[in-house]
Amino acid sequence: MNIVVSISDFRNNLSDYIDLIRGGDKSVEVVDEKKDKVVGLFVAKKEEEFDWDEHMEFLKNFKPVFTEKDVEDIKRLRKADRKRLKNLNW
Repeated sequence: MNIVVSISDFRNNLSDYIDLIRGGDKSVEVVDEKKDKVVGLFVAKKEEEFDWDEHMEFLKNFKPVFTEKDVEDIKRLRKADRKRLKNLNW
């Protein structure tokens, strides 16, 4: 259920509206009556439960981003870069 309130009403009764939102079945839409525009919509945050089974399945099927050859190439390039920087007196 959506409750529509003015900015001043929302400000004056903030704790009451927060309690309604915390209940989870209501949302509060705040309207600027002078401009006839919605300035905010407040809803309760839904907590997602962590799925350990899904996470473990992901880890079982995880493939490394870099192959062993990639790692060796990176090491070789870093060594060459260090040598070049040393020659530049950095």
